[in-house]
Amino acid sequence: MRIICLENADSRLELLPSLGGGIKSYHYKNGATSYPILRDSQMPNSPGDSAYFPLVPFSNRIRNGRFFWQNKLVSLPLNFPPEKHALHGFGWQSEWQIENQSDEQVTLLYRNTCPDWRFDFEARQTFTLTESGINVQLQVQNLSDEQMPCGLGFHPYFTRTPDVEVFADVSKMWSVDEECLPTELVDVPFYNAEHPKWLIAEHELDNALLNPSGLASINWPEWGIAADIVSSGNCQFLVCYSPKNADFFCLEPVTNCTDAFNRYNEGAPETGLTVLPPFGILETQMAIKVRPI
Repeated sequence: MRIICLENADSRLELLPSLGGGIKSYHYKNGATSYPILRDSQMPNSPGDSAYFPLVPFSNRIRNGRFFWQNKLVSLPLNFPPEKHALHGFGWQSEWQIENQSDEQVTLLYRNTCPDWRFDFEARQTFTLTESGINVQLQVQNLSDEQMPCGLGFHPYFTRTPDVEVFADVSKMWSVDEECLPTELVDVPFYNAEHPKWLIAEHELDNALLNPSGLASINWPEWGIAADIVSSGNCQFLVCYSPKNADFFCLEPVTNCTDAFNRYNEGAPETGLTVLPPFGILETQMAIKVRPI
């Protein structure tokens, strides 16, 4: 498996083009010590074992892998058994090609490989290593001759320590049923506007939270390090996946809510679904900026 390494005085980023266009690891150097901001996935066998993968042409779940678009049924493969729903699009389970590479930046390219997704599209990711962290730009272009529904997102796996904290403006979230599909928009029970932080170890979550600012921060008190997550304005949702007793947690800036295509067809507001015209482009970006506390 080919690994692309970008490194500067402060950071080291390892990319996996053939494994979903993902990240193997991202370390930040503070003095003589290197810290795994994203989990060090060693040698992952699947994208779900990596440190990050892209979400394209939609994020999260599509109920039963089925939705209607322009009066035609789209039926997608259930790509993560025993999951009953189509999950995270197709880019994360496909090989990406290296389009451009320099000492500080890599661009990866993916062309749709799912025959059941009738819309042809092309996606690009550009990873840039900066002095303070990493930038990831994600773009999709509709290459079909009809309108294409889509969404984009980022799925980073952050290292979980006993005292790691999250700060974010997330006063509302989607409650979910036993299959992690949204049921209703509710107040976040652990959110306090005056003290907008929560301890990851205290909450088991797999929910989409409303994050209109596109901003969040992570503090690792044990390390004396924080990371600010800054995403594009079209990433109105922040999915928090924090399974019990795991050594990681995920904060995923995404443009669409869970099951957005079906909810859009039902007339639900604020699904985040984007309707791309032929040859239209949707772009979004996530930056992870690391700093000493």
